[in-house]
Amino acid sequence: MRISRHWIAFADFYQWPHITLFDSLPDLMEKLSDADLPATSRSMTAYNLKTKEDLVSTWKGYFHKMFHGLEPAALQPRLQIADFDAAIEAKYGATVSKSCVGDKHAGVPASEFN
Repeated sequence: MRISRHWIAFADFYQWPHITLFDSLPDLMEKLSDADLPATSRSMTAYNLKTKEDLVSTWKGYFHKMFHGLEPAALQPRLQIADFDAAIEAKYGATVSKSCVGDKHAGVPASEFN
């Protein structure tokens, strides 16, 4: 139960602005009597719209960086390489070392690289 109480503080509804928290039913009733619910709703709507604009802009930026303005394959058909190693070699000219297997590289455990 202690773990749940710790992590619940990170839930979305505790992080968003314009959320009113209450400690008890009397506390809720007191806060409701003073609340301007239409104004709170407008503030929440404005926040949600701004958040959506920011996210769309951020993801457009990510996709532009990843694809450098390349059209989607549906609009500009191109070879799709199904094998990961072959795709990495075709894209970057890099080949995977045959000694690199699982969590070891050339017989050295990955833990020794940290």
